[in-house]
Amino acid sequence: VSQSRYLKLALVKNTYAPNLESDSNWADVSSHEASGAGYSTGGVTLASLARSTSTAGKIIYSANNISLPGVNIAARYGVVYSDTHTSKALICCIDFGEDKTSSGGNFDIAWPSTGVYCVGV
Repeated sequence: VSQSRYLKLALVKNTYAPNLESDSNWADVSSHEASGAGYSTGGVTLASLARSTSTAGKIIYSANNISLPGVNIAARYGVVYSDTHTSKALICCIDFGEDKTSSGGNFDIAWPSTGVYCVGV
């Protein structure tokens, strides 16, 4: 069963400090969501989402690359969460390593070919 209809990736500002102990749902993070022209609140639905388990028992996600054309935005993190369930549970947080910006161009997120290992937020 494809899970792509269930998970979204939202862009989050550098004001957010990921916390594995206390952050469990989108409400814990949403006040830090980035905003800007061309970006829809709540993020982007992940397409062609695949979930696998490594030989070490780690959960690994992969999805199609994301390209948001013509946006004006700055974000430090991408937060993956379940948009279907009432709790909007967090799946993981992807740290871009620095603020990633776009001024009217494309905001691109390329998933590694090996997927993203998610330990939670």
